[in-house]
Formats: sequence, C-alpha cells, structure tokens
Amino acid sequence: MNSFKDVQGDFTVNWRDLKNLMYVDGSAFANSTVSGEVYVGTSDIDHASIASDAFSNCQNITSVVSDAPLFDCASWAFSECENLTSVRLAVSYSYDWGFVLGSGVFYGCKSLETIQIDSWNPSSLLRFGKGSGFRFDGDWDNVDEWERIRLIVPDGSQECYLHDWLFAWLGYDDYDQYYSKTYENLYTETGVEPSRVEVKQAMSEGMLAAENQLRQMMGMELVDHSSFITIDDQDGYVFQTSQGITTLIGVPADAKVIDLDSAIGTKYDSVLLGSDAFTECSQLKQVIVGNKVSAIEPDAFEGCDGVTVTFPNECNTQLLGASTTNPFRFGADIVLDIPEESQVDYLATWPMQCVGILDDFALGDYFFDIWIALRDEYPDGGPTAEQLNLAVSTPFLEQENYLRGLMGLEPIDDISQLEGYIDASGMAGLSEDTQREPVVAALSTLSAHHGSATEALEAAGLISSRGNETGKAVAGHQAPEGDAIVSKPVAEDKQPDAKNNGDSDGAVADDSNDDAAIDSDNSNNNIGSEMIANSDNNSPAPMPANEA
Repeated sequence: MNSFKDVQGDFTVNWRDLKNLMYVDGSAFANSTVSGEVYVGTSDIDHASIASDAFSNCQNITSVVSDAPLFDCASWAFSECENLTSVRLAVSYSYDWGFVLGSGVFYGCKSLETIQIDSWNPSSLLRFGKGSGFRFDGDWDNVDEWERIRLIVPDGSQECYLHDWLFAWLGYDDYDQYYSKTYENLYTETGVEPSRVEVKQAMSEGMLAAENQLRQMMGMELVDHSSFITIDDQDGYVFQTSQGITTLIGVPADAKVIDLDSAIGTKYDSVLLGSDAFTECSQLKQVIVGNKVSAIEPDAFEGCDGVTVTFPNECNTQLLGASTTNPFRFGADIVLDIPEESQVDYLATWPMQCVGILDDFALGDYFFDIWIALRDEYPDGGPTAEQLNLAVSTPFLEQENYLRGLMGLEPIDDISQLEGYIDASGMAGLSEDTQREPVVAALSTLSAHHGSATEALEAAGLISSRGNETGKAVAGHQAPEGDAIVSKPVAEDKQPDAKNNGDSDGAVADDSNDDAAIDSDNSNNNIGSEMIANSDNNSPAPMPANEA
C-alpha cells in the first residue's frame, strides 16, 4: 500500500503515537515531502520491517529510529534521502534473518554521518550477488563509505561485527566462497593454476583492506596484518595465523627431510599441520613431527606416498576434522614411525579421534546417540550389553586397524583387543526416559573410572550397581558369572608385534584425510577449516577438490 506516495506539501507523521506499527510497505512514502524523524517499531512489538523504496527520494527526512527488538530494512528503503543524517536501531536481539539490512539501504544519502546499532548480535547483510560487497550507500565509492559514515555499536562488540560482516563486506557468503572466487580470479588473470599459498596470500590482502574499512568506520585502530588471516613465509615454510591459531600450510618444494620443531622455531608455541601442507614436496622422504605440532588436519600428507612420518614418545598430537561417516585419513600411504613403547598410547587415543571424538564430552554424546538408536531399534527391552558394546566399539576397531596398518602392526579382529576399549555394557541398564545431559556429564569422568562407562554411570547413580547384563558374551568374550564386564578384557598376544621392532626409522603406511575444527569452530565460522565451495560450476578455472 503506497497511499502517501508522491504526496507534496510539508507534512509530518506522529510516528511515536503509532505504537502498533510493524511494517511500512514498498514505496509507501516514495517521492513525498514527509519531514523530520521516521520512527518505526516501538520496544513493545516483536519485529519491525521497512520494505524496499518505502521512503525513497524523501528529501525532508533527517533521521531514522527504531526501538523494535528485531528490525529489518530492505535495499533502497531510504535511497536518495539527501538530508538524512543519522540512523539509530535499538535492536535487543537477533536470529538468522531476524535482523537484516539490505545493501544500498541508504543509497544516495549524501548527508548520512552516523549509523548506531545497539545490538551485540550483528545484523545479516544482504548483498546483490557474489563479489558485490555490501555497502550502506552504493552511490559512494569505497573511500567515501568508510571515511564519511561513523558506525556506532556497543563498546566491546566491535570484534563481533568485524567477524560477522567481513565476508559480506568483501562480497561473499563465507571463507569457502571467497577462497573459490580468489582461486578463479588468479587463474583467469595468469592462466596458471595458483598454489594454495598464492591464493591465501591474495585473500589475506583483500581481507586486510576490508577489515581496515570496517575498523575506520567503527573508530578502531587500523592494523598492518589481517586479524583473520596472516600469511608468514619463513624461508619457504609458510604459516597461516587465523584467530590465534597458526597452521603450517606450505613447506619448501625441494625438501627431503623436514624437522618441524626446527622449522617452527621459537616464533610459534604450537601449530597445526594444514591439509595438503606437503603436497608439493615430490622429493620428501621423512617428516619429524616433534613436540610443537598440536594437531593434524585431514590430507596433510596428500601426495606423500612412502614418506616416513616420525612422532615423539608423548601422544599429544590430535587428529582433527573427522566424523563417524568421514573418518580421519592422512591423505597418502605414509609410514608412521612411532616408538615401540608408545604405540599402545597412540592406538588407545587416535582411533576415537579418527571418528571425531576429541574429548570425554564428545564421547558421552557418541555413547548416548548409539544408545538412543539401539533403544528405538529394540523397543522391547532395549539393547543388550553385547549389542551396545559392538555398536560403540566397532568403529574404533576399524580405525585402530587402519592405524596398525600404517605402523606395520598386525590387525586385530575383536573389540576386546582394542587398546582404547571402553566397557559400554552398563548402558543397557539405563531407564528408557534417561536424558542426554546426565549421561554426558557422567561419562566426562571416564578417566577417573579407568575408562569404564559402566563404572562412571554407576557412580553417577544412573544405573544400579551391576546394572548391566552380566554373563553375556561380549564380542567373543564371556563375562565372569555374577561380575560386571571388565573395562578392558585381557586378550592373548596383547603386545603389538611391530615389524620394525622399535627401529626409529620403522616404516608405516598411511592414508589420511581431515578438516581443521579449531575455532573452534568448529566451527563453520571457522576460517581454520577451508573446504572449497564449488558453487560456481561454470568457472573457467579447474577448481581443486579440497582446500584447507
């Protein structure tokens, strides 16, 4: 409805008396001489909206105010309002698509000086398309935009706005789309497929420029290096730092033996090994991981068949980015060289990480999800102890055998032989209405209960003592009559039969794949995990299948 469109003669609206006003339709006041403040949305309503062109070319409007908890304003809503000087949005909360600003919302508002947003949760910024960055006033060039407008947000929330708005300001949905388009642009410009390091260097430069634009608008100190991605080339060893996490993303192409502790030096306390970090090293023979590598992303050793990867005595390196449906893989048939006396520790730890379980809380979720699935599958009486143990441990068995193959050890064929075996049989005693939270909390104490889920659940009062189904065969092992199943049944021939008998150069075959999940972010917000979004199928450039 546009009943005030083209109305002339100086007039005002008693906006603040319209306490139930929630929506102003497209072109409702377009080309009119309505003057003064526009106030849409009191604090008593849930959501206020202003449609496209609602106040376009209203030359006498001077300010825009909304006190609505949620607010959205479409592109061109206030276009060509040449005397508009200030905007204040007192948004108190937001959710996906609940607080939205369209690009060009203040197009041609040449007097606009301040935009104040009182929300700690940054709005969603709608763009016109890939590569078209968000602008409040698309009629200005970029310099005008960030030099003329002062963006006022709650003190302390500036970093949130930088993080949430950066990619929209660049013209992309997220990191993946920005990577994909940067790769394509470089390929188009040079006709040569760019390396990952070249793509990330270009991204870092673009992100630095966009970040400083936003910083200037918010009155923040400008920076010399992007706080989102910084690329540091140390004699061919290329490090990417993003949100406090440093990842090794490239090494000298002619390297034959790499000692990572020496390469990392004293500049960084710890680093991740990024996906494809060694992919261009055709002459590589050995990588000595050392103590400064905190984690490894999937496919870190892509293209490194036959390379020996030596790990230290302490198993302090995590395997990241896996799930039960997409287990961790190193990316090539590497040789895992682990001291014989430490092999048990690695085999007790890594199989769970290979399916995405990095801590006891994640393990608790994993156990509970399996219990729920089996409870629904067997509604009459629920799952047995044997069914629970097999369902929980079979994925670990598969991953331990994968690692054993890389370490030159014989495979195992029974879950009772697992180095990281966890007795889950007691979960058969859980009542049907058991909730997730207490189970996860109980299983977070596994280390205090010698890896026995049954003991942890008993200690938390979730099952009665000996509440599991005793006397049942569990994966080929008979539980002693009247006793709970032990947390780790003793099997014959438990000692690993290392082919290289502890030789420090012992060969290990490997094939791995992973995504960095630190941001933890796990995020998705997550710049540390960088899988290319192949959203542009008509791209002239051959897009790589995987990027991290």
